[in-house]
Amino acid sequence: MLSVLTKFEVGNVTVQAEQNRGHSPEFWAESATRKILGVAYEHLGPDVEEQARVFRDRLKGEIYRCILGALRSDRQTIAGALRRDGHDVMADQLLQYKVDG
Repeated sequence: MLSVLTKFEVGNVTVQAEQNRGHSPEFWAESATRKILGVAYEHLGPDVEEQARVFRDRLKGEIYRCILGALRSDRQTIAGALRRDGHDVMADQLLQYKVDG
């Protein structure tokens, strides 16, 4: 008889949910920044900690702007497809929805 014993551990898991919508670009920018940097600021010296925080904030801002650009571009692509298929009113409505958060 063959027996296999496995052990699987999951580290810290955080779940965040929204009601009747997806997550905001701000949420995704923060998530990407954390994954890219993964720095524990409390273990740094005060000078390095401040530099790291400034860098993090700048990186997060740039990621946020890129996400907004991607969303706007995607909206334009979908609106173009809707117009091509004769759904001009729906395309106009789609483009009226706010993209930034």
